[in-house]
Amino acid sequence: ISELKQAVEADCEYRDAEALFILGDLNLHCNSEDGIILQNGMLDLWAETHFDSAPPWNDQDPGYTFDSLNNKMIPRYIPGHTRRMRLDRI
Repeated sequence: ISELKQAVEADCEYRDAEALFILGDLNLHCNSEDGIILQNGMLDLWAETHFDSAPPWNDQDPGYTFDSLNNKMIPRYIPGHTRRMRLDRI
């Protein structure tokens, strides 16, 4: 999260830009960590385009980027792990 804070601080220098995107392997493990995005005036584009109230933007797809049920490699390096989550944000 410290790297994300640094990116947010850098973003302040470019606020006059039309758009700024931060993409990557942010490793936000819990939904509660989404707050750092919102607290800094940013949007998670996945959430914006999958959890809206109007079609086609309301498919409710959680967009897992770490899915131990579908990725058979995860149990090999983290035995017993069953979590499904979005580690990454756009």
